[in-house]
Amino acid sequence: MSNIRYYIVILFLVCANYPMYSQDFWQQISLPDSMGINSISHGKDGKLYLNGSGVYVSEDEGATWQYLGLAGKCVYCSAIDSIGIIFAGVGPGGYGVHKYSGGEWIHVLSTSNVVSILIDSRSNVFAGSWDGIYKSSDYGETWNHVLVTYGTQLFHDIIENEKGIIFLGSRDFVLPNYGGVHRSLNSGEDWELIGLQGRDITSLGCELNGDLLAADRYYGIYRSKDDGIIWENILSINVTSILIDRFDYIYAGSNKLAGPQWGMRFSDDHGENWIDISSGLHLNASITSLAVNNSDIIFLTTEVPATLYRSANPITSVESYNQFSLTELQLFPNPCNDRINICFKEPVWNNQIDISIFNLYGELIYKKTINQVNNSCELLTDWLNNGVYLIKVSNRRESSTLKMVKR
Repeated sequence: MSNIRYYIVILFLVCANYPMYSQDFWQQISLPDSMGINSISHGKDGKLYLNGSGVYVSEDEGATWQYLGLAGKCVYCSAIDSIGIIFAGVGPGGYGVHKYSGGEWIHVLSTSNVVSILIDSRSNVFAGSWDGIYKSSDYGETWNHVLVTYGTQLFHDIIENEKGIIFLGSRDFVLPNYGGVHRSLNSGEDWELIGLQGRDITSLGCELNGDLLAADRYYGIYRSKDDGIIWENILSINVTSILIDRFDYIYAGSNKLAGPQWGMRFSDDHGENWIDISSGLHLNASITSLAVNNSDIIFLTTEVPATLYRSANPITSVESYNQFSLTELQLFPNPCNDRINICFKEPVWNNQIDISIFNLYGELIYKKTINQVNNSCELLTDWLNNGVYLIKVSNRRESSTLKMVKR
């Protein structure tokens, strides 16, 4: 009996080093309702910009915000260069594009709602509206209407890949087979609709190997290995926004139309496997935008209610991300009575963990999957008969099996 007591005390001391609490993946950033929230942008100057009832900037990872102007205007998006010059896409209150330079705003383009903006590698500025695509080669002084549409097509996203090819993601609300993915091989002078015709393409991204990803509001994420000609589906749920960080990790946000599959998904293997990282978001959150800052913290905005979130922890490196280990687990208390805790060496905030219980005949009698942050996981064992069992804890990379005694 003394040996058992000693073993329990040792386990308690070990587990005490790993706090018995749960931490969500996402933390809400409290903001005044007057700010409004449409989207968040990470500028080439390293700062965060919030687009809503005007434009706001943060230099401390969202802790505090400075108001830059455009009061009374609905700002949908923004693009910011390395010295802090801002091009803002505006809807009601100032339709078109507004430019911020030298501490003042200038209305540089009058058109309909502008919901996407890009400053490309050649310093061309592209703006997507209901009227099509506008391009400025002189930083907003003059604009050319380089892609004319019929007022029924909305361009949700504009990106440039490493080859200098410009891609557009759009939806046409009236004309069939007009929305989809467009591209230009000559800096926006000519355009072609190349794929996913008739879809609602909400967001685009490029992986480090050059593959193009397109998010469809209703059918998920598609990948193209040939600059948009042939597509394959890699995630079959509603997706409204995607982000690819510097480690080539993919983040995919959905909206409430996804039903039980709402929230955030994450992949660190080019979309082969996906992990649910929705913990901390309000129920049925509709993701509207994603951004990552220079400290590898992920930010997202939602609508209804309009909210800003940040990841509780930064993604620091591929190596540290993949170092999650299942080799130093502890069970407490063991022997157990009505419950037992599996104590992890570090938080499980970016891994999907399967927990299985087997009897001594090797028969699976219980299985549970966890995705959220946990330094420990509690299992109810009051339903088990007294005896010896095996608990197997596994992820996609490794597994560990421990012996549990029920009394």
